[in-house]
Amino acid sequence: MSLVVFTALVGLSVAPGPLNPVLAFASILAIAVGAPGRRAR
Repeated sequence: MSLVVFTALVGLSVAPGPLNPVLAFASILAIAVGAPGRRAR
């Protein structure tokens, strides 16, 4: 899960244009909550 969250943070940090901190936090939170459900079997 940490790799998923790290990749999302890197993606947000290199995204062009201004970044809304509330939406960025919400997106990272949603990715972190959904990440354990998609683990490889």
